Amino acid sequence: MPSSILRPRDTWSDPAAYDAKARELAAMFAENFESYADGVSEAIRSAGPRADVRPARRRRRAVAEDAPSD
Repeated sequence: MPSSILRPRDTWSDPAAYDAKARELAAMFAENFESYADGVSEAIRSAGPRADVRPARRRRRAVAEDAPSD
């Protein structure tokens, strides 16, 4: 599987539109989750998506030529 498919932002023709939609979706998730928040720990509440945080840019890992391919 191409690693690019694991980066959905790269599949959109307009990365800014993707960012806006991702923030909107995270906000919708957080709003919906409020009805369940009292029944879970703080660790669970803090693990969900947050609309106010930008995704970290990830470094690409070099693939070793002798690495096993499963």
